[in-house]
Amino acid sequence: MAYAVGVRDVAATERLLRGNGIPLGRTSSGEVFVPAREAFGVAIIFRQTAG
Repeated sequence: MAYAVGVRDVAATERLLRGNGIPLGRTSSGEVFVPAREAFGVAIIFRQTAG
């Protein structure tokens, strides 16, 4: 199971997560995500949104 979260700046989100020691991965299409084993069983994908 996974959830997608829209963010204004994926690069800033990635820096924030990495800076706080959160392990990240990348999907086959290059999206940043927190693996399910690190997020209570549900992967969290971060997607760039307009605005």
